[in-house]
Amino acid sequence: MITVGLTGGIASGKSTVARTLAGLGVPVLDLDQVAREVVRPGSPALAEIAARWPDVVRDGHLDRRALGARVAEAPEARRELEAITHPASGPTPRRGSPRRPWPGPRPRWSKRP
Repeated sequence: MITVGLTGGIASGKSTVARTLAGLGVPVLDLDQVAREVVRPGSPALAEIAARWPDVVRDGHLDRRALGARVAEAPEARRELEAITHPASGPTPRRGSPRRPWPGPRPRWSKRP
């Protein structure tokens, strides 16, 4: 099985490509959706975020814009947020070890051992 990651900036077509692939029967893991599930109302991660930044949770829901404003220009705040959300996201399929982040043989163009 081949694993493909879709990356790109805002409005670059990632969602369109993912929908097209899904329509062709290709399994698609949407990490944006995983990230939303992690901070759904009532989740432990949302409770931790509310404890750290009370003003970014309103009526039990995350105000993504307010949270983004808090962490966008503050590297330490971003690391704190990642320390809350990344473990809650669970393991990424086929992540592998830090020295070998992909599961298959090393690409021919790679110079690393």
